[in-house]
Order: sequence, then C-alpha cells, then structure tokens
Amino acid sequence: MPYKKKLSGFEEAFCLHYAKTRNGIQSAIVAGSKANTPQQVAINMLKKPRVQARIKELWEKAESDVVMRVLERKEVLSEIGRSVLSDFIDENGQIIIENLKGHAAVKEVIVEQWRDGHDKEAQTRSIKIKVHNPIEAIHELNAMEVKMKPGGDKLINPTWIVNVMDRETAEEVAKLGLRTAPMLTEGVTKVTEIEVNSE
Repeated sequence: MPYKKKLSGFEEAFCLHYAKTRNGIQSAIVAGSKANTPQQVAINMLKKPRVQARIKELWEKAESDVVMRVLERKEVLSEIGRSVLSDFIDENGQIIIENLKGHAAVKEVIVEQWRDGHDKEAQTRSIKIKVHNPIEAIHELNAMEVKMKPGGDKLINPTWIVNVMDRETAEEVAKLGLRTAPMLTEGVTKVTEIEVNSE
C-alpha cells in the first residue's frame, strides 16, 4: 500500500535505484547525495517509513509483473494436459514444426543432421520431441484446485495425532492397523485425554 506522505525527488530516486540494486550507498549517490558519507544517508533513508513503503511497493510491482498468476499457471497446465500426439504429427507421421513453437507441452526438441558416408550431398535429418507428462499436469491442476479452497491445504495427506491413554481404547485404535498395535498399547494404563488434530 502506498505511503500517504509524498516522497521528495531525492527519496523517489533513491527508492527506484534501491529497488533494483538493493545497494543503499550506490542508491544514495545515484539519487544525487552530496554528503561525504553516503553510507549514513542510505541508513537514514532506509529508516524512513515512507521510503520503506515505497521500496516494498516497487518490489511487489516488479514481482507481480514477472510471477505467473494462478490463471496463467492453470492455462499452461491445461494445455499440457490436453495435448495429444496428433498436435505435433500429421497423418503421414511427419512432425509439424510450426505446432512445436510456444506449445506448453513441448519439453525439448532435438534436431540431428548428418551426412551419409558414401554420398556427401545426401543429408539425413532426425527430429525428436520430448513432451511433458499430461497426467502429471492434470495431477498438479487437481492439487491447485484443492489448495485454492479455504482450508484446502489441510485436505492433502492429512495426519491424525491420537493420544490414547487407556489399554482398551488403544486396542480399538490399534485395529486400524496391525503395525501400530505394539506402539499404541505399550505402557498405557489409564485415560487422561484423547486429542485429534489435523495437520
């Protein structure tokens, strides 16, 4: 959120340079500091709340321009998930080069050319395509859907912590899995509490 008090020209220049370089001394000099101690100028500038707020705003803007939004990530994963071999190969089995360019599913294109040993004019060309796994893309999309829901991150691989304090309850809980029986029943004598948490 932008700071309410307007920055001076020197402060704005300092913030713009500092947001790019994270170098306070250099930012003070570039902004036009005439002081003999640009280090102290930088320290003082970085203590000002309005300067801190402006630098944070510039960093967030730079990050938002670079980082993919959720919709963009979903579109890329959807393109990978929907891709089929016929997107890249025609009915004669030839690779359609134009379709490879910029396609999210294309992981790597390897083009090999060589000349035959006997005929110096004849060239052999091989094109191999590696694509991203569409099943993995669909899985990632499903995971994103769960994580985007409120509390959705808790739905993935839930872990239950059960503190059982009496032998009878421990034996009942142990029936859920024979491997856990020795751990659950060992040393249990009486009930004091039962706690269930989801992490």
